[in-house]
Amino acid sequence: MVKRLPKKVEGAEFSYEGHHLTCKPTGREFNGVPALAWFHDNGEQAFRSVNGAITFIEPSENSENQTHELPTVDDVIVKKYEGKVVEEEYLYQLAWNIAKRRFPSMNDKTDTFGMIVNSIKTALYSI
Repeated sequence: MVKRLPKKVEGAEFSYEGHHLTCKPTGREFNGVPALAWFHDNGEQAFRSVNGAITFIEPSENSENQTHELPTVDDVIVKKYEGKVVEEEYLYQLAWNIAKRRFPSMNDKTDTFGMIVNSIKTALYSI
């Protein structure tokens, strides 16, 4: 269980279990009001709520924008996987467009919209 958190005010900062946290917008809205959350210095969200229970998320050692150097492999393998990456991006965009046509008034920045897109993408994979 998480100890009581300070009120969320954009730009507010505090320390939790030795980690520096900053309150920032999540990019989502609730009834027209931008949602705020506590974030680690590396940009990762610090808390998660599942069924009303709030848990602290330790920051990962690597931030999202870091990449690893790829090993050298045969060009045939590289081209095969580059094609798969392009296919995956196409399927994602197709699923996103389908979801937007089905639910034009839904905010595309919500978790629900993302879940709909992922379920459509999964259905497309199975086809």
